[in-house]
Amino acid sequence: MTDTVSKADPNRELAVTIAKRSRADLDNALAMLRDQVTEEFERAERLDSKSRQAFAVAAGFFALTQAGAFASFGEGSISPAQRGWILGASVVAVAALAFTAIYVQRAESLRPDDGIHIQSVLDWCIREEEDKMITAWLILANRQVAQERVDGNKVRADQVEAVLRATGLTLAFCAAELFLALAVRM
Repeated sequence: MTDTVSKADPNRELAVTIAKRSRADLDNALAMLRDQVTEEFERAERLDSKSRQAFAVAAGFFALTQAGAFASFGEGSISPAQRGWILGASVVAVAALAFTAIYVQRAESLRPDDGIHIQSVLDWCIREEEDKMITAWLILANRQVAQERVDGNKVRADQVEAVLRATGLTLAFCAAELFLALAVRM
């Protein structure tokens, strides 16, 4: 016996069709979907790590170039105009690093991920009396979660690419600053 709420569910017919499969098929489908959800979670972690590593490289190179640039300020042979150029290049490098940090923050922002609602699982357990229907609902729910994570990781991957481009620009601006600082010392 099923209640009117479950009969009104637009996925009910699909769940009934899925429940007609053998127990082995259902178990395999559920395991595959759970593995996909786990893989997408791990992929998100790797993408976040890639963003953080790119920023760490940019920040480390930035620190190195700032040391070189500000060491030039102590040189007596450098004119005020040259100091101004070095300072200007430093400001550009700081701005580039700040924009890279903003891109990292965007790439690592939390995505809406409802997962499978605990109450839904309890409701299925209460209302479903037909064999294998709970497994069918779990398959449908895991399919939705897996797809949401795949879609979220596509967005995250695009944002990581933006971080990598920003990192490249930061490295280029820092290298230009360092080159300028070394050139005026010669």
